[in-house]
Amino acid sequence: MGIVNELNAFTINVRRKGMDGHISGWIDSSDRRDKRERLLLITYTEGGEEWVGKLYHTLSEQYSVLCCIHSDGSFNNMGRRSALSGEIPPEDLREFQHTNEILREDYRRASLIIFISATGIAVRELAEYLRKEMLGPAVLVMDDMAIHVISLVSGHIGGANEWCREIAALTGAEAVITTATDLHGRFSVDMFAKENDLLIEDPAMIKEVTKRVLRAQPIGIYTDFDIEGHLPKGFFLVGRSGKRRKAYAMHPECGLVITYDRDTQKKFEVECRLFPKHIETEEDGITVAYTPSNRPILHF
Repeated sequence: MGIVNELNAFTINVRRKGMDGHISGWIDSSDRRDKRERLLLITYTEGGEEWVGKLYHTLSEQYSVLCCIHSDGSFNNMGRRSALSGEIPPEDLREFQHTNEILREDYRRASLIIFISATGIAVRELAEYLRKEMLGPAVLVMDDMAIHVISLVSGHIGGANEWCREIAALTGAEAVITTATDLHGRFSVDMFAKENDLLIEDPAMIKEVTKRVLRAQPIGIYTDFDIEGHLPKGFFLVGRSGKRRKAYAMHPECGLVITYDRDTQKKFEVECRLFPKHIETEEDGITVAYTPSNRPILHF
């Protein structure tokens, strides 16, 4: 699915802010998300606390939201806590002195983390987790005046770019998205994997494919599955021999190998291998037998 179609298919409806200052609106995303998804709102300033309260009242209608407020133990700080605690149930409000108190327990449980803070604070607090894990929750950063909201981490697989647009619509902030494939309207292998329910064997290969896409270099596709739609410009199907189906064409250096068989031979010098998510690991045994009638269809 192309980027424009993807955005058109995802509807955001937002009403005006109510007289009480809360955001009155809704996000039509029930086909992709549910109440079990955990969202963290983390802030360190009084202005940030106000936005935590507003976002909580909108997002908690659909998601499990934990509001995390920095506390230094001062009298003024505790007074602000009391005001916020009158709006947010105690089980959804947590005070912390060190951000790692929150991240240590909830980082892997969260689908989305929103820092209402300076970007530098978010980067420093997340550094330990980003070094260890290629895949993690979507992370946004918004300033406490809601001027900008930034898609910081996991723009495609984690959905941070989509979330960024949604939070921008809810708050009036300007969405800041720096993902090159989005900005240039080009194919994204991680978005393709997400839309087709595929696992990427080595996430480091996303970068290798993306840089060639942006340079308009040819990309090969080898797959066991049927294809629906049109291949992106510059993409070519290859056969089991590893050659393009047009004999006169040059064999691509880089390609996608989309298969249920983890023992499939190497097809490209540089390749990104993708597998259906519901194929069990080799250690657990493969329990799904694909036939022409039940194998996945890849959508471009």
